[in-house]
Amino acid sequence: MKRKGNVMSRLTPELVHQAVINASRKHMCKNEVIEFLQDKENEYSVYRQLLKGESIDVEYRYKEVVSVNGKKRIVAISSFRSRVIMHTLMLLIKKEYAARLSDDCYNCIKGRGINASRKRYDPVRQIKRIIGRYRPWGYLQLDIRKCYESTRPEILFARHEAIWKDKRILRYLQRVSFCDIGLPIGTPSSPMNQHIMMMAFDRFIRQDLKIRHYVRYADDIILFGDKDKLHEAKWRIANYLWYNLGYELKKDAHPTPMRNGTDILGYVFRCGYTRVRKSIKERMKKSWRNPRSRSSYLGILKGADAKNLKRKLNMKLSFLITNETKVRRRMDSPLIDIAELTGKVFDILDFEVREPDKKKGKAWMRMQVRYEDMGDDGKPVVKTRLVKGFHVAICEFLKNMTQYINKTSAISGMSYEETFKKTLPFEDCEVENRNGWCIKGTLEIEE
Repeated sequence: MKRKGNVMSRLTPELVHQAVINASRKHMCKNEVIEFLQDKENEYSVYRQLLKGESIDVEYRYKEVVSVNGKKRIVAISSFRSRVIMHTLMLLIKKEYAARLSDDCYNCIKGRGINASRKRYDPVRQIKRIIGRYRPWGYLQLDIRKCYESTRPEILFARHEAIWKDKRILRYLQRVSFCDIGLPIGTPSSPMNQHIMMMAFDRFIRQDLKIRHYVRYADDIILFGDKDKLHEAKWRIANYLWYNLGYELKKDAHPTPMRNGTDILGYVFRCGYTRVRKSIKERMKKSWRNPRSRSSYLGILKGADAKNLKRKLNMKLSFLITNETKVRRRMDSPLIDIAELTGKVFDILDFEVREPDKKKGKAWMRMQVRYEDMGDDGKPVVKTRLVKGFHVAICEFLKNMTQYINKTSAISGMSYEETFKKTLPFEDCEVENRNGWCIKGTLEIEE
């Protein structure tokens, strides 16, 4: 029987494997990652280390980087094995962490951020909605001074202890949370810890200050309301951050009327329209001819009313239709029901699996298949069709194949797309109904 609050009881080899996948994203070409993935024993050693409660030693090397805005930051770089451990701990505590997150924070959270698919979790859309629909008098924009460096361990660990009672997970979180310069910039655990520090602050804004419209992106905070309420909020927030969290606000903040516009998240928001920040415009003009830069800037332009800027960038349709911008529709074939594949041998040409649907609670898949059938004239015809739906066993099999392709890609040094194309098609497949549709031979049947 599992004890209540025993987070480490959730530890499984499968969870560590998922942590490896999460840690290796965007790092597949690094030699350290390839060497780790080549030997399955590395995964098991992480699992055994955490299962036995052995201590964790995380070593960092530091590198100074300069952002496009000219800000200098010290980035802490850890080994890939340490990143795997961090991702494993994050998966272990995900349930309690996600349950306490406010809807008003947006950075480094899956499904949230600029251009998020759901409007509620896109901060740009939220700010535009608040300004356009509620027309507040003004705003109060706040920024915490050196948020990561000034985070105090005793305060963060007290927050950990209030959420998790498992002493082992608390000990591990203490080992990976800090480096010589405070919360390390560049590690997967730091954004999570920063949100944990600010959870009580988010509640303070809503419940104590009664601020109705509020957006927080990491340590950038913006509140909307009338002048008197924002004046009061400024001093109460400054006191709260200092006495409860040990943070200090930058001193140039004051309530500002909306007609002056607010500069945040790379945009300048005004009543009725939104513009791209001037410094970003200049960089955009210089880098627009580079296709790789252009794709990221197109994402920025989505959130702005920038007709004149688009015209200056020569964004005519004839200019945009290039090999980089042409749309390639995956699995563009007629749709059939999976039952129509009964008794047919087919090849899987392409597939896709999505995360569990919130309403149905099940993963969703679609796959493009090719099979031979009889035509209207009685002659055999090769048909390409699309099958999709919430088929649990098929979704699990295709997810396992995705993980296999990920590992093969890392070992071979090829990109995921190249390995994906090389692995497909899966030939001589059949479907059967065993309390739900599955691909024949992919179920582990218990006798």
